[in-house]
Amino acid sequence: RVFSVALPAPAMSRPASTRPASTRADASRPGSTRPISAAEPDSPKLAAYKQLSYLEAEEECPPDAGSELLLEAVTRQGGGSLFRGWRSEIDPDGRFAVMYQDVACCVKRLKLTQTPEDTATLYKSTFLNGQTSYIHFADLAPNNAKLLQRFREWVGAQFGGPYPMIDALDTKSRGSVTEKEFIEGCRRHGFECSDKEIKRLYSCCDPDSKGEITGDEVIFLELDPNIRDLELFNLNVRRKHTRYLLMANMYTEERDKGRHPKHRLALRPWQTQSFEKLPKMVCERTRARRQEGQRRSTQMKRLFQEHVRSKYGNAVRAWRRELDPK
Repeated sequence: RVFSVALPAPAMSRPASTRPASTRADASRPGSTRPISAAEPDSPKLAAYKQLSYLEAEEECPPDAGSELLLEAVTRQGGGSLFRGWRSEIDPDGRFAVMYQDVACCVKRLKLTQTPEDTATLYKSTFLNGQTSYIHFADLAPNNAKLLQRFREWVGAQFGGPYPMIDALDTKSRGSVTEKEFIEGCRRHGFECSDKEIKRLYSCCDPDSKGEITGDEVIFLELDPNIRDLELFNLNVRRKHTRYLLMANMYTEERDKGRHPKHRLALRPWQTQSFEKLPKMVCERTRARRQEGQRRSTQMKRLFQEHVRSKYGNAVRAWRRELDPK
């Protein structure tokens, strides 16, 4: 008998890609279908497609790995702006010299010490190891610090201070300057820098990303440290006064509603004690006490005059009989 056996087909190796090198996908970017040439991986043509890091985009070179780790996180929080991240996360007053405790709080808030490697990197940094009380922005980001110092000197020489600068750039007399007005005004008055640099300077002046800046937000541009500290002190006093005034108005409005103490929306006793210590409430109590004293004095004087007239007829007779009989 003859048996027929079905033999499996011989395994055939997959032929190599016959596409030209100019149509192959970029191996350095998974999932990319961008055609590339047969150039070397480190060629300038490929380097142009590499995405820059936050600090590379900000043209900054930190002195050590710990500083780089901190500035990368701060720049990320600032939406890609080192200046905006520094002022919003660490230095809202714009002193650019902060205490070590402020930086430590920022590191904890940004969760930069979750791994032992990151903790060791920060501790090995020359400026972040806790050996100095103050940390200067110029030590961590020298390139951007030089740009800021050059802009400060130009503002002082061209306008005489930050407030006159805002007045000069504010062509519409609104009390604030937009980004477009800021850039055009600096160009018009002769400040020489690139487009990226002037945008970085604007982000430093607008840490809250409101789209406009006022004179209070650019006090840090003042060169004289004594004047700058005085202006910052006055600004903080005004802000505190505004906040206290708002709280006092809210408390007065709630108190005038006359709700029962057990009402679910009524102010609680511990809240009342805090609100009663506000400056406006203290002044109101002092004024009410003074007015009550004046009212009582007027009332006692009137009662005394009525008593003198009822007993002696007039004040002269009362004076001669009781006080000066001789």
